[in-house]
Order: sequence, then C-alpha cells, then structure tokens
Amino acid sequence: MKKRGIAFVLSLALSVTLFAGCGNGGGNSGKSEDERTLSVMVYDRGQVPVSEGSYSDNRWTKWVNEQTNMNVKWVPVPRSEVKQSLNVMFASNSAPDIIVDFDRSNMQEFADQGLIQPVGEFIEKYSKDYKEYAANHPEMIPFTTMNGDTYLLTSERETIANHAIWIRQDWLDKLGLKKPETTEELLEVARAFTKNDPDGNGVDDTIGVAFRTGVFQTLFGIDIPNARLPWNVDENGKVYNPQLTDRYKEYLAYRKTFFDEGLIDKEYATDTNDQRQIQAWITGKAGIYFAQWSPEDFKDLFVNDPNAVVVPLEPPATQYGRNGLHQEPPCSHYVAFNTKMKNPELAMEFCDWMIREGYFTLMNGFEGEHYNLVEGYPVPIDTDKNKNELSYASSDMPFLRQGKTSADKILKTANQEDPLAVKLAEMKAASLETALKNKHRQDIPFGIVPDDPQIKQFATEWEPIAEEMETEIILSSLKNTNLSPEQGVEKFRNEWERLGGKEIEELMQKWYDENKDTFQK
Repeated sequence: MKKRGIAFVLSLALSVTLFAGCGNGGGNSGKSEDERTLSVMVYDRGQVPVSEGSYSDNRWTKWVNEQTNMNVKWVPVPRSEVKQSLNVMFASNSAPDIIVDFDRSNMQEFADQGLIQPVGEFIEKYSKDYKEYAANHPEMIPFTTMNGDTYLLTSERETIANHAIWIRQDWLDKLGLKKPETTEELLEVARAFTKNDPDGNGVDDTIGVAFRTGVFQTLFGIDIPNARLPWNVDENGKVYNPQLTDRYKEYLAYRKTFFDEGLIDKEYATDTNDQRQIQAWITGKAGIYFAQWSPEDFKDLFVNDPNAVVVPLEPPATQYGRNGLHQEPPCSHYVAFNTKMKNPELAMEFCDWMIREGYFTLMNGFEGEHYNLVEGYPVPIDTDKNKNELSYASSDMPFLRQGKTSADKILKTANQEDPLAVKLAEMKAASLETALKNKHRQDIPFGIVPDDPQIKQFATEWEPIAEEMETEIILSSLKNTNLSPEQGVEKFRNEWERLGGKEIEELMQKWYDENKDTFQK
C-alpha cells in the first residue's frame, strides 16, 4: 500500500508538471521554446461541433497560424468557471501568455496578485496598430488602467445595448390594450395577459412577465452592482447604496406585487438557469419578456406560434422618471499579459494583427464561402453553415476588433432569402434603437472598482446577504412571513450598519473623489 501511495504521488506530480508544460505560459522555463510560439486563452462555451474539432484545434486555429506565421496555442477555459480555472493554471504555472476575460474585476485581482503585468511599455515599444487604435479611443483609458498603470488592452464593443423589454403586440391588440407608458400601466397589462386568456385557448395558463434580466431594478434606476455593491452618487457628489433608500422600497413593492398576484413565475427563485423563463416565452405562455436586446429565443417562439407579433418596448416611466435599461461599458474583451510571459514583443505583434485584420475573418468567415459583401457589409450566405463552422469562433477568438453595429447594418446583413431571418433582423434593428433611446444610469462606470481589499471583502460578504433578504421580501406572501417592503428596507439598513457599511461608504467616497475625473462622461 505504501509503495502504491508513493507511486500515485509521483504520478500526480508528473501529471501536474506535464500539464504545466502544455500551457506555454509561465511554466516553460526549463527548455527553450520556439520564438514564434504564443499561448492565448479562449472561452470554452461547449459549442464546437464534433466535425469541427475542439477549441484548441479547428479550422480557425489552423488559419490563424498560417496567417501570422506563429505557433498560436489556444487554451480553452470554461466560460462559467473562468476565475477558478485561471487560478489553478496560475498556481501550476500553466496559465496562457495572453489572458482574455469580460470581467474586469477578475483582471484587477490578477494584477493585485502580480499574475498579470503592465503593458504600457510594450504598447509603446512594440505596437503600431493597437497603439494607433488606443490613441483614437481615449474613452477606454479608465477601463485599461489599474493601480496607476496600463494593465489591459481592449477594443470598442459593437454596441453598449444589453437589456430589452419585449411585448406581444398581438396580445395587446386582441385585448384592446395599448403599449404601457408607465409602470402602473405595465402592471395592468401584465394582469390582463395573465387573467384574460390572451392566447384564446380557453385555459388559464399564461403569465404576464417572463424575465432573464434585471429590468425590474432598472425601471426604478437601481444601478447594476459594481463589485457586488450597487453604488449611486447624488447631486452633491455623495456616494450611497440605493438598497437603503425609499426608491429601493418602491422597487421591492412593485416586484412583490407581480409575485403576489401570480403575474410572474412563482418558482422564479429556483430557476437559476432561466430555463422556466425561456420555456414560458418560447411556448407562447408569457406576454412580456425581460431579456437581451437581440431576439435570441425567438425562433422557437415563431415555430410554436407563427402568428406571434413581438415588438420592443421602451422602459415605462416610474415616479422617478423614465430610466434606461442596462447598458454595457464601451469596451469588449479585456486582454492581459501573463507576468511570466516570455515574448511580449510577439504578443504585441499578435494583438496588432488581430485588431488590424484578423478579427474580420474570425467574425465573418471567408468571402464567397461564409459571406458576400453587400454595400460594404458582410451578408451571410448560409446561416446553418455559419452556425456550424463559424459561430463557435466568432464571439471570442477575435478578442480585439473594430466596427460598431447599427440598425442599418443589421437589416442589410440579414439573409434576404430567409423570411424568418429578415423578420428577426427587423425586430433586432428596432430593439437596438429602443435599447439606446434612454441612457442607463451608471454613476460609477460598470466594471470600474476600487483596488481596496476591505471594500472587496465587504462586497463578497454583502452580496449573498442582500440577495437572500430581497428574495425573502418578495416571497414573503408564499412563506406567510408578511414582511413588507418598508420592513425589508429597514432590515437592509440594519444589516448594513451591523456589517460596517458606514466605514465602507467612507472608503468608497474617498476613492470616488480621487477618481471621478477619469470616468467617462
């Protein structure tokens, strides 16, 4: 048994060593590597068809190597476990040379731990294309700067639009209702959609709202959390947590009404992957959908109900005015260099190639095979072919990119021979304009967080407590606890005091005063 145990330990040690050598990042200090070898992280979303290979070996990885004359090794990281996976890789010296993530707070932690390095010197010394791009996009500076240095590369998002409200226009027409302009009217429409048999099947089987995004909060101007804490700033420059305000109480009361009256799914709290919400929508059992601006779940809806008419809805106004839906920061993927990277010059060469030309083919495929150019826009030739051969690569491999989307681009790039594709494009174009019509309130840019361990620790402790309290308030009628929104907000305030929230407010205020001039206006 002892011999077997020793053999297992030696085997495990050898496995870890071999695994470390596969990353081509910091763990390859023993042997000299090909000077044209570079390892790059890519999200593993589980979307590569068997016929295409894998995230690390497919038609596009081969094409990249041919075009760049490099040995680029793509390192897949599960999309849902980015931080955990990278921590293991860093610990075993197998993290890739180039780290790519949407979550800036992860990058901040890696920078604090010395796992990624400043890149400003490399950009200045080795770059041409990215340096020029960055100079033309100064609005990116607050997002690429951490700890007083440039740690990240990034590029402009195609659009900052994110959330949307969709509504069944055919249900409105059937019930003689107009589009709701206020939250009270939205509530009345949801009641009608739930109780007045809008699908005409004679069965009480519809609900007012299915939701996958935080539209309820944003209707009332409650900011999406930064570092798990939802900070706002008042007209006098004072930083505060909106969860402690009367506005939050109004939001809780409003959402609780939807739950108490059965206008939303009674089991939403356990629907952690949104499958019940998606099913309610695509089976035609929900009249309003809080989702993304792009109509992602709509093909199945139109298969189930070809006569469904769906339109985007501008956010209804509250007593606090009309607030915009959630919008993203102006930058897309965040790109960092492993501190143990061997060849930053090669890494910058690759980033230059990506933002100069590589991104376009990785996003659109090959002309004449995956798309044709129409008025300068790449129009897909065969959407099913592209879904199989291109979609797994197009979202994340081009981690630096250029170009913004627009209603005109959406309409012109739709496959005109596919009526459903044209219909979805028309909906998407209208939704984009609606999503951007009202500016979303973000007093502190989303993703810009203080480099303060005390604030981070407090945020980590506060998030699950706040979520539990909110759920308890909304579900109180189900649990017969009769916890009112007024009592709920008082509970929030007491917990905030108990955990030392006042001290965190002071730290946050100091950080805000020192950094507010760098925020994008």
